[in-house]
Amino acid sequence: AGRLSPRRWHLLAAGVVRRTWDVLPDGPLRDAVDWAERHAGYTLDRPELADFLAAFDDAARHAAAVARDAERLVVLAADPDVDPNRYRHADARRTNPSSPLFQAASRAAARAVAAAGDAAGYAAEAVAHLVAAPPGPALLDRVRERVVTAARERAVANLQASLALQLKARG
Repeated sequence: AGRLSPRRWHLLAAGVVRRTWDVLPDGPLRDAVDWAERHAGYTLDRPELADFLAAFDDAARHAAAVARDAERLVVLAADPDVDPNRYRHADARRTNPSSPLFQAASRAAARAVAAAGDAAGYAAEAVAHLVAAPPGPALLDRVRERVVTAARERAVANLQASLALQLKARG
């Protein structure tokens, strides 16, 4: 590991960041990864770095919003944006048999949408480390930690979406 040049460390970290490509929308974050690969090992010396860092916060918020919107379309049938407690029978002593299933589906759908946004946020953090940190083992560790967390959140989003749709189908 000590025999890797700064360029190779940077390219290795960029390869790890590309594992989150599916949660990064087209635009500044993907452009930053491409730019970091083109200038691997020398990103801290480049004048364009300030431009990427200035646009980063907006790009990260946009990526999270795009991921949440895409996940919302997947779980739309389970009504992720409604208050699950709104569906109660007027008479508190009575209940609608499908209400608990609907409430659970709605909560799972909302969790899926939130997890998708979180996954995009962690992926964006990995991009920020890639372009702004010096190449080396510490960069790879930081990037890998964010990418693994993003993948975990994406898996949670997928599981919650699946659960929401199954519950909705039963109720």
